[in-house]
Amino acid sequence: MGWNWLGLTAVVVVVVAGVGMAPGGQHAATQPATQPGTQPAVQGGAGGAVQKEAERMTYKDPSYGFSMGVPKLGGAGKERAVAVLFAGPPENATAPNINVLVDPGETTLEGYVAPAVAGLKDAKMIGQKVMEVSGRPAELLEYERTANGRTVHILQLVVVGEGLTYVVTCTCAADTFGSHEAEFRRSLESFRLPAKGG
Repeated sequence: MGWNWLGLTAVVVVVVAGVGMAPGGQHAATQPATQPGTQPAVQGGAGGAVQKEAERMTYKDPSYGFSMGVPKLGGAGKERAVAVLFAGPPENATAPNINVLVDPGETTLEGYVAPAVAGLKDAKMIGQKVMEVSGRPAELLEYERTANGRTVHILQLVVVGEGLTYVVTCTCAADTFGSHEAEFRRSLESFRLPAKGG
């Protein structure tokens, strides 16, 4: 079964501290909640919080038809956090997924990747490739590891930016990797950072 973008759901995770380099809808379609040139609505919540609708994005799920206003959760955190997670229906008890982890702090590519790889003692390393993404140092890792009797295949892109390291992880059951590989690689190839200083 191939990577079914129509069957995926996008999940926005506010903060998941302590997530490391371990394995972990349709591409989330977001748009401003109000049309340009219209007056944004202001609503008060139970706690008295007020948020302009123009500051919200709308996620529309193409598989199930629901939509939901997602608040602008704002600001860069000071701890490692999963910024976004895309997950499909489970296959062999493992949901194929792509997540983006953002890790604040100054580092180098080698300073970030070397200890992470050293910590993957139980993993079968398949490949490592140093590259550039948006003019920043990056490395693509590919490995398999087994946890709870299930083997997962992981493609992981590490990009070191200015004060932030981005870790994009694609995970699926090892025996389904062949049907997901092309989409995983396309997703990783599409990852971009804003222009330096922008």
